[in-house]
Amino acid sequence: MSRLQLADIQGIVLRAYAETHARHLALAFTSAAGASALLYGLAGGGRRLRITSAAQSRGPAPAAKLNLGLTAAGLRALGVGEAIMQLFPTAFLDGPALQGAALGDDGLSAPQLWAMGGPGTPPVHAVISLFTDGLAALGRADDELCRLLLVPNGVTVLSRHDATALPDGRIHFGYRDAISQPRVRGMDQVEPSIPDLQPDCEPGEFLLGQGYVNQFGGNFLEDLPAELGGNGSYGAFRIMAQDVFGFAHYLNVIKERFRMGTPGSGQHPDLVAAKLMGRWPNGDSLVVSPQCPREPPPEHELNHFDYAPSAAQPAYFDDNHGLRCPIGSHVRRMNPRSALVMGKPHTRRIIRRNLPYGPAMAPGAEPDQVERGLIGYFVCGDLELQFEFLLKIWANMDIATAGIRGTRDPIIGAQDWLGAECPSDAHGEWAGQYVIRTDDLRDPIVLDDLPRFVRTRGSVYCLLPSVTAIKYLAQSSAGTP
Repeated sequence: MSRLQLADIQGIVLRAYAETHARHLALAFTSAAGASALLYGLAGGGRRLRITSAAQSRGPAPAAKLNLGLTAAGLRALGVGEAIMQLFPTAFLDGPALQGAALGDDGLSAPQLWAMGGPGTPPVHAVISLFTDGLAALGRADDELCRLLLVPNGVTVLSRHDATALPDGRIHFGYRDAISQPRVRGMDQVEPSIPDLQPDCEPGEFLLGQGYVNQFGGNFLEDLPAELGGNGSYGAFRIMAQDVFGFAHYLNVIKERFRMGTPGSGQHPDLVAAKLMGRWPNGDSLVVSPQCPREPPPEHELNHFDYAPSAAQPAYFDDNHGLRCPIGSHVRRMNPRSALVMGKPHTRRIIRRNLPYGPAMAPGAEPDQVERGLIGYFVCGDLELQFEFLLKIWANMDIATAGIRGTRDPIIGAQDWLGAECPSDAHGEWAGQYVIRTDDLRDPIVLDDLPRFVRTRGSVYCLLPSVTAIKYLAQSSAGTP
């Protein structure tokens, strides 16, 4: 196995940043020369503000961590020839807006309604992501970036998208987030790994070229020139609005309808939320703690579970029927571990780099018009085989495994809508299906009015190039500034 070249890999790919604030700037290049100058500066170029590598991101902290994603349109604007462009995967060249309903982006999630990346918005050429502790530091980093690199080189900021960590690492729906991230083989050489019954991922699952191998025995670089793709990754940048008030209301409706977690039921009050997610809000797994979460759950045990026996754990508890953790729950759909599911096990892993946006919802607050959600990257080596497969097959289809017929992912799925073409309060009703099996003789609980809780507000596909590739692009597109 090739040793990870951390100094050449962008930090966001392999490192989970601890910074509390993020700002993502969607950019347009007005000239190849200006774009080249920007990349030259970000790759070093004598500037203080530069790309943060995986080697730097755990060392002495810079004023801001910075990472760069380039879209297919951005590479073309840099002057990359069409012969080279056609060596990129089709999914990257097409972008997420062209997929539309296949990814669940229809109705109020349709690309025509997106704030960025859709057909009604200017083409995004690049996304620069800044990470800091505190809003003031974020503003200073933004000012410095514009003053030193964007304005002098004629680079246009199309939009800014801010995100801020919520207390206890939770998202607006109340769940603790970013618990289960793939362990990349070789990373334990530089930082301790968290115990997990899943096997380590091969570096080639996320990194292109350089002798890295994926679980199919090859590499997703394919015919792309090594100087452009080596040590790079792909990232699906996505803005996902969450219906926080609608989600809280629906939890209460189901609790009362089926007396799940209500006073006197003898069940934990968060049982419905746990059955939809597959984990308790504090992160504890339903497989380990099916009746009541541990408070607090031991950190080293949060990922030390599975849904079925495996070759490595032949005597492990078998939850094949979903009595503890529903088969269709969000975390089980998105990461079925050793459970029986379409596709080779453990080959659809993605790395999530998201933070919430919008203010936290106060307990008992009345509905407002403020948008809340998650924003960031889903990092992978192959957009179609990993990211798109998860959304198309495991989240929004019912053929991946037994026990999910007629259902979609309860958290991010594009639920069925009965009525007008586009959902509205006045016409039609939600008709999403979901099954919660019980461990006694009762019939399973069947939900038949599950709403859609998450809608897409914008998305682009990016190449997350290595530091070497950024220098190569800066030099080859318009000469070294």
